[in-house]
Amino acid sequence: MAANLIRSHRDGMIIDWTATAAVTSGSLRIVGTAVGVCQIAGATGDVIPVRIDAEHTLTKPTGVAFGQGAAVYTTSSGVLTGTDVANIYVGMCSVAATSGAGLTDVRVILKGAAPNALTI
Repeated sequence: MAANLIRSHRDGMIIDWTATAAVTSGSLRIVGTAVGVCQIAGATGDVIPVRIDAEHTLTKPTGVAFGQGAAVYTTSSGVLTGTDVANIYVGMCSVAATSGAGLTDVRVILKGAAPNALTI
């Protein structure tokens, strides 16, 4: 199980995904219309359990802040942002995160399905 899992809102909300590239445990994935986090690391071709509809701690870049309840998006390259233009909605920030220097964490409640999904 990914070390960054805080809580899951539903039992059994894990889908199996065949990795298209090497992944690390805890990395964000958009699989079809589902938003989730890889529960284990794997190589290309491995079947990876991806948990959806759960709260995880995800890494955000320097200079990006999220207020509690703020919408969290990801770019096509997997970088978290608060900007919705041309990005994918992944969920809601559950605990405020300051902009801070360096990579820091933000707690995100994943929404489970991305209406404007693309694969990252």
